[in-house]
Amino acid sequence: MPPLRRLALAFMLLTSMAPLSSARAQAAGPRVSQAVRRALAASGQARVLITLRDPAPATAPDHERAPAVAAAQDAVVARLPATEFTLLHRYRGVPGLAALITPRALEILQTDPSVTSIEVDEAGGAHLRVSVPAIRADIVHAPLGVLGKG
Repeated sequence: MPPLRRLALAFMLLTSMAPLSSARAQAAGPRVSQAVRRALAASGQARVLITLRDPAPATAPDHERAPAVAAAQDAVVARLPATEFTLLHRYRGVPGLAALITPRALEILQTDPSVTSIEVDEAGGAHLRVSVPAIRADIVHAPLGVLGKG
């Protein structure tokens, strides 16, 4: 798996575990980035990462976690018309999906209590500009040449 995709998965997992009361989360709906709204307004579609509530403890063994995550993903996909939603990637063991959505799909996703966030799935290393300093990896990148390769 490419490093950027692993980073996206880690981000999705962390954001899905953010402390938020279930009643408040359901009342507020999922967090939708402004970039998603801009992409939809500009072209009528957006490539997104959809983060779901975690259906199993992160510490659960893979043979328990994977089926629970798959069932949560299936439930979200089943609510969306194929004309409004194109599944691009289904993550194994991580409660999230990569997809191409329309404004109608966004409306549906915003009413789904299992959806916690919808972010633009940016190509390349866009998230690295934020994540590398956030985890202080920049401290070892330049001076030590440690880049996570190999």
